[in-house]
Amino acid sequence: GAPIHDDDGRIIGVVLVFRDQTRERAASDKLAERERYYRSMLFNLHEDILVIDRDYRITDINNTALKTLGLTHAEVVGRKCFTVSHGLDSPCHENGESCALVEVFSTGAPSNCRHDHLRSDGTRAYIDILMSPLRDENGEITHVIEAARDITDLVEAREALRQSEKKFRAIFENMALGCCLDEIVYSNGQAVD
Repeated sequence: GAPIHDDDGRIIGVVLVFRDQTRERAASDKLAERERYYRSMLFNLHEDILVIDRDYRITDINNTALKTLGLTHAEVVGRKCFTVSHGLDSPCHENGESCALVEVFSTGAPSNCRHDHLRSDGTRAYIDILMSPLRDENGEITHVIEAARDITDLVEAREALRQSEKKFRAIFENMALGCCLDEIVYSNGQAVD
């Protein structure tokens, strides 16, 4: 609005201009609803999810990852991914590990790798990581979404199975009597003689 003055400078009226903001308000409400939806989806996924920029800074993280790390949102956002995940002062690829983040920014294609990370209790964990590009409206990759899953139990079970099989083979191969397993799927040297 603007005042209307007479020749003596007194206000004799007001000019008001009205603008219908119904569409802008509806668009704003719809955008806020979408943000709540996607933020809820991000924060409630089962996998650890981090959003990382080109400078290795974590710009967002979900609740599952925060629980895994034993940290708060404020303690993680803004810090470098290699510091939070590995306790390092420089990127993973400078410390002898593969870095799918660099690959995704370089190629534009999703990438995956396996790392060992620090748990909140200080122990190490085997982590499968899938990195996917996050593009802006011009198609430029601005961030990478990291989805990580702890597979330590699976890796340890496979290793235990491998060790058990190795022991079984050693016992089986060194038996004095000839033995065959399951319709001669496997036999020791004495059975062949």
